[in-house]
Amino acid sequence: MALTHFETSLRLNPRDRTAGHLTGIAWPTFSAGGLAMRQQGWSGRAGRIPTWPVTYRFLASCYAHMDAWRKRVECLERLRAIVPVIMPNTVPLRSPEHRELFLSGLRLAAGEGT
Repeated sequence: MALTHFETSLRLNPRDRTAGHLTGIAWPTFSAGGLAMRQQGWSGRAGRIPTWPVTYRFLASCYAHMDAWRKRVECLERLRAIVPVIMPNTVPLRSPEHRELFLSGLRLAAGEGT
């Protein structure tokens, strides 16, 4: 339902490409579907908000789970250029399964294992 509302909002105001709106679209994409779908949901947002660390954290997590190591390294390099911290203090995902999928991928991407 949230995805529909965010997409409607962007259709009504296509110039509003803020991090909140685009992240609001990408979160449900992460929660549903396979890893390729999750990666696609976030990769389109990376170019629109190049300084938003959330995007690169999710992409690094997805790429680590997909064994796309070169892309994972690129995401981590961009993330480190934006913020010094790879692992976030909080993860606003309600589902423990989604939260663990995200964090395990991020740990894997950062070379910490699972």
